Amino acid sequence: MFITLTVNPAWGHGPVYRARALARAWRIIRKRACRKYKYKTIPFLAVFERTKKGEPHLHIIARCKWLGQRWLSDQMKELMDAPIVDVRRVTGRRKVASYVTKYIGKDPERFGTCKRYWASTVWEEEQWEPVVSDDHWHERFEIRSMSLGALIAGWEAMGATVTTEHPWTIARWPRPPNHGGPR
Repeated sequence: MFITLTVNPAWGHGPVYRARALARAWRIIRKRACRKYKYKTIPFLAVFERTKKGEPHLHIIARCKWLGQRWLSDQMKELMDAPIVDVRRVTGRRKVASYVTKYIGKDPERFGTCKRYWASTVWEEEQWEPVVSDDHWHERFEIRSMSLGALIAGWEAMGATVTTEHPWTIARWPRPPNHGGPR
């Protein structure tokens, strides 16, 4: 997965401080992700980039099946008041090589004593074996190609009210009863 973590420029005491905090936040996020998604470890390569405003961005390539964008955003909001994150699925070694080359080659300055780039100790492919639980949503669904009419018919069969007002199609689902638990 390609992951980009950003900082809130109003948080902390300058870019060097925020870069250190960003590296620390990534360590905490990895530990939490291993617990949440039941990974043994998350092998990764991380590269700092300096934005035009001089702030750190952390670009990461992680070997894992899934890290939820909303969950990752919530983690960064809690740890650094910086919920803007980007998560993308990677396809192929060439894209990985291109991604690494692009960000290692950009702006070779460092943020204080922070490493410019670093990797986990288990990055090598033959050492990596993800341990994933069977209850991930992406393993329960399949992606199919279907017409909009068939999709609407399926939604209506599942209880949605569907409105089609060109160019929009809106599906409204009945609210499930609240059983006292979190929403």
